[in-house]
Amino acid sequence: MNTKFIMAIGLIALFKFSEEVSSGSPAILYPNEDGFDAVAIGSDDCPDVPVEETQVHFYLFTRASPTKAEELFVANFTAENYNNFIDGAPVKIIVHGYINSYEDKASDTIKQGYTNSLLSNPNVILVDWQEIAWLNYCSAALKTKFVGEQISEFINVLTANSGTNLGNVHLIGHGLGAHVCGFAGKNLLNQRKVGRITGLNPAAQLFQNASISERLHVTDADFVDIIHTEGGLGIMEPIGKADFYPNGGKEQPGCIGLTEEASCNHNRAYEYFTESINNNNFKACKCPSYEVFTNCDCTQLINMGESTATSASGYYCFKTNSAIPFGKGDADDAKCDDDDSETSTPSSSTQFTLSLTAYFAALQLFFLRH
Repeated sequence: MNTKFIMAIGLIALFKFSEEVSSGSPAILYPNEDGFDAVAIGSDDCPDVPVEETQVHFYLFTRASPTKAEELFVANFTAENYNNFIDGAPVKIIVHGYINSYEDKASDTIKQGYTNSLLSNPNVILVDWQEIAWLNYCSAALKTKFVGEQISEFINVLTANSGTNLGNVHLIGHGLGAHVCGFAGKNLLNQRKVGRITGLNPAAQLFQNASISERLHVTDADFVDIIHTEGGLGIMEPIGKADFYPNGGKEQPGCIGLTEEASCNHNRAYEYFTESINNNNFKACKCPSYEVFTNCDCTQLINMGESTATSASGYYCFKTNSAIPFGKGDADDAKCDDDDSETSTPSSSTQFTLSLTAYFAALQLFFLRH
């Protein structure tokens, strides 16, 4: 498709967005099949699209079967019915985000981190909700609760019909997938809780100021840890028990270029987490605030990622390299400074500036789809 035409669509949508913001109506820019929409929150442009349970799938991978998926079904799940399921082993449930699938890079990268690991041999279950995740953003965001409820049902059956301990269930979600994990944690039988939820740059749009019942929250698991890597697409405010802000949480080294910077920053969350599965090279210092990363305490470092201690609580910052390996390891090299400060949640007066980040991310997504 003609590049100038695509840019024109984007600029028209951005102009529409500007008009709505200046008039005081809450609006946000979303990519769709025809270009971009400046969608008024709560309007008819954010439809409640009918979805079905059959649009959410569960695929099992293990060290013994790292590339061939075995689909698991709620209706007949028992440990004996699935050859590759390791009864009693820890369970990692990985949930992709917007305009993604279980086969895309984020889920596949994390899956490979676990199946290639010699440190543990968990059941790695990839959730596929792509038929819903490819709706327009607003509709997909509204359906994160539905998808989370399907995962809750799966976990209820899993723990009832196998030797899986609920405390050994770890949900890992990227972007919108982080909030899906939150809803999965909220809806388990008898108000039980999974052992851990890790949110990888949880989506901000439509969730930034939502109530705790409408997004991922610290109470959704026994332990909730968050990795914040981008200050436009992702929530900057702390929503976990332990919130990590690599390089200050807004932008990441090596992510350069207007059309790809936002998505590069966003994707660093799963890249950092995957690297952490097999090493402890991300050493984080505890900070007094998530807005100013000065006077951080580096005397007792906390590992970020897979090996984060469940006793961790508060705000943490650390430096990374600009390319693989991202982890610096050394405490002095990892220490944040004044340049990593000022990460606070943007006020209403800066929302339009924030929308530019969403615009360029949307433009990249549009290129990918066409």
